[in-house]
Amino acid sequence: MATVDGSILNVALPTIMDDLSAPLPAVQWVVMAYLVIIVTLLMSFGRLADIRGLMTINTLGLALFTGGSLLCALSPNVGSLIVFRGIQGLGASMIMACGPAILTKVFPSSELGRAMGLTGTVVGVGLTSGPGIGGLILSHYSWRVIFYVNVPLGLAGVLLSRKFIPREPADTVEANFD
Repeated sequence: MATVDGSILNVALPTIMDDLSAPLPAVQWVVMAYLVIIVTLLMSFGRLADIRGLMTINTLGLALFTGGSLLCALSPNVGSLIVFRGIQGLGASMIMACGPAILTKVFPSSELGRAMGLTGTVVGVGLTSGPGIGGLILSHYSWRVIFYVNVPLGLAGVLLSRKFIPREPADTVEANFD
């Protein structure tokens, strides 16, 4: 979900401009806010996951991403859409920071290479399919549906995360956040 959302909205920018009566420079920040927040916070959330636990940070990330998606869909203006997209990016950053570490915890070393390869494939497919999926949605529905689709998927992700990602004790040896 997080990788698809990195590219899906690009095709909807002209529609959002028209619907929200917003200039292009403002609407471009809808995409930029999401990406900038992911890039700047990814390492920090990785460390926080080391301290607080992968399941906790991943589940919180899914919840923030899902809530941010719902808020984006309900946005009355471009300013609120940018802020809510930032919340969505915050959650996406948490999810992305935990993904590879979760794989190392749940797969045996003999299967880890295959799991990482499959994950890389899914990320690549998500990034490249986003514009096509966005165009398909826009040809039949409002741009807001791009965000509404994330809500049931995100809720399912939260439930599955809590069920299948092992709960681990907090890092007691080195719990400093640098």
